[in-house]
Amino acid sequence: MLIQRSAGSKSGNTYHEGVSPLVNPKIFILLQGEVEFSWRHIEAAEYEMAKVSAPAKIVIQPLVTHAMQAVTDILVLECNGLKDVENDRHYLEVECTI
Repeated sequence: MLIQRSAGSKSGNTYHEGVSPLVNPKIFILLQGEVEFSWRHIEAAEYEMAKVSAPAKIVIQPLVTHAMQAVTDILVLECNGLKDVENDRHYLEVECTI
C-alpha cells in the first residue's frame, strides 16, 4: 500500500500478532519526508521513539504497538495489503510527542 500523509498527521496505535506472513514482521519503507516513530512491546510500560528521515526501512516485530506522526509531508510504502491486517490488527495507544 502506498500511503501519503500531511505534516502533523498521526497513524497507527496498532499491533499485530503476525498471523499473516506479510506482517511478521511489518515493514514500512519511508520514501519521502520525516516521521516521529514510537513503539513499545505490548507488555512493556515504556516506549521508544526515533525521528526517521527518508529513505528508510522501518521493521516492526509482532506484538509491538507502533505509531507514526508525520513531521513533514510523507510518502510511505506499507509492505502488506489491507487483507493481511484485517484479522490481525489490534488497537493499543503508544505515545507520539510532536
